[in-house]
Amino acid sequence: MSLQSIKCQRGQAVVETTLSFILFLMAFYAVVEFSHLFYTRLNLQHAVSEAGRYMITGQGLDLSGANPNARLTVVENTFCQNLIATGLSCSNIASHITVTCVGGCSQPAGGPGQTVTLTVQFQKPWLTAFFNNIIPGPITLTSSTTWKNEQYM
Repeated sequence: MSLQSIKCQRGQAVVETTLSFILFLMAFYAVVEFSHLFYTRLNLQHAVSEAGRYMITGQGLDLSGANPNARLTVVENTFCQNLIATGLSCSNIASHITVTCVGGCSQPAGGPGQTVTLTVQFQKPWLTAFFNNIIPGPITLTSSTTWKNEQYM
């Protein structure tokens, strides 16, 4: 075996190692990105469920009538307290949360005995910049829960 063929084989090993390292990094970033996306989705569903459980009890209701949105604000705060390490921001939360009632809402978060659906929609940016080149734009995450309000008051 000549000295020239040994040098060629070393160069080939460097190229193969580089290509396999790039593929390894792509797989690693995919695992990290999609596991964080999965975690965010689960955490979002948990936060919506907790806010819904809080909402059905009628807590935060302003009986004086001075602030009709007080209960909805308390529900939004409960939701935001349960978003942990997701990268989602609760600033301007009112644009992300929608409350709908069967037959229309008598109050901003539904009245006693009404069936209420709490829906949340967020735009989640990619955790790493790696996927911005492949799949541009944020991912839309939507989560909802339906509850029947208790007979409070």
